[in-house]
Amino acid sequence: MIWIGKAMDKLKSKNGRYISNEKEIFYRHVQMSDDDSCWEWTAYKKPSGYGQTRIGGRGGKHYLAHRLSWIVHFGDIPDGMHVCHKCDNPPCVNPKHLFLGTNSDNIKDRVSKGRSRPAWKGVDREKHPSCKFTHDDVLKMVSLRKSGHSIPKIAPLFNISTRHVSILTSKYMKET
Repeated sequence: MIWIGKAMDKLKSKNGRYISNEKEIFYRHVQMSDDDSCWEWTAYKKPSGYGQTRIGGRGGKHYLAHRLSWIVHFGDIPDGMHVCHKCDNPPCVNPKHLFLGTNSDNIKDRVSKGRSRPAWKGVDREKHPSCKFTHDDVLKMVSLRKSGHSIPKIAPLFNISTRHVSILTSKYMKET
């Protein structure tokens, strides 16, 4: 692809046709309201909610819409930098709602706003949202194993796989 004139002027594709530039594509797919509200991306959105488009026709580069907004309004994004949202609204592309930050900044922002999944290491197993068994259930499995019952015989009693029985009981077998 060849740039014609200065940045963000008309682009010429491989077959010689003129195609839309970043700014034209951006504004074609934005529902703008006042300067302080979120500007919604109206074109394709990924399952995560972030807008996405392609610049340069077939075979062109894919851009996340909020990153494209940054490029259109402020210029290039330095290597290693993320374009983060102040508003926590993935389809928002309002440049006033965006800021540059490192991956670490992005994670700190997410944690400070309470959008991180909790770290479950060191938490009682019964408090984990995916927990199916109490501590007593695991102790019953361990007791059955110690009394000579095989893992394939224990698994159906708790309606789980043999691998799951092995994982749950192996830690406790070592401790006792």
